[in-house]
Amino acid sequence: MRWSIPTSTAFARMSSGWARCTARIARAGLAICALCGNARQRFQQLGCTATDHGHPTASTADLDPTAAAALFARVIAGHADADEHELFRAQMLTEMARMSLEDGLVMQIHPGSRRNHNRQVFTRFGRDVGADIPMPTEYVHALQPLLERFGNEASLTIILFTLDESTYSRELPPWRALPLSSPGTTVVVLR
Repeated sequence: MRWSIPTSTAFARMSSGWARCTARIARAGLAICALCGNARQRFQQLGCTATDHGHPTASTADLDPTAAAALFARVIAGHADADEHELFRAQMLTEMARMSLEDGLVMQIHPGSRRNHNRQVFTRFGRDVGADIPMPTEYVHALQPLLERFGNEASLTIILFTLDESTYSRELPPWRALPLSSPGTTVVVLR
């Protein structure tokens, strides 16, 4: 892979800046998935071959379009609680898998990192410069909605990074859609 698109880093953070940006998008009548699709196309034209999704959890969801639209409206209006933010992130991972089927981009998911754990490093250098700590990450139930919808699609490739190597024996047994890499590594490719 040459480059990857940080497609859903903003979804992971749900920052106030992201909320203001998406509110402008919504006022302009643009759908968030259409906007992401346009960005993916631009990045592909620049040579990108993969997307990158650094969410706090591996949670995915498969909401019907009406429920997804209502959730998005709550998120951009600033009325969503923590559970609804997590559900939105989960739905966006599933939407990104759908888009990967359409555009052929490899999907990279690396959940479970507690970002900016060291306040001194954060204060001095800003966010996302290190001081991340692995968190226990659940995959069995978290990935089920995405895999039930798209897991049997031969053209979908998901690279799943885990910072918790015990996940291999606990939650990621080999099966057709989830070939495991060799022990001791931290990458799983879903095909």
